Amino acid sequence: MTNFSNENPLPRMHQLLLKIRRELDAIKVEGVSGDGAVRIVLSGGTRFESVKIDPSLVSEANKEQLEQLLLEATQDAVKQVLLEVKLKTDALRQEFGFQ
Repeated sequence: MTNFSNENPLPRMHQLLLKIRRELDAIKVEGVSGDGAVRIVLSGGTRFESVKIDPSLVSEANKEQLEQLLLEATQDAVKQVLLEVKLKTDALRQEFGFQ
């Protein structure tokens, strides 16, 4: 690790923020529910990329079940992306010498 103690920290912080944004945009996680019947892909920038639903769930009779599975898959994806974001930002902070 480089010693940055005599440098102005603002350029390093800007570099860190740009790198974090690039790294987070590259993260993709998949939230799953109903044994894979519903899948939601979420980026590290918390942008929903896709939703996949097993065709057998698409009927008026399964409306409440489908709604619940969508909610669970979304919560699973958000939980996963938050964990990935924390791991990535912790590693980058350490790489740039920020504690």
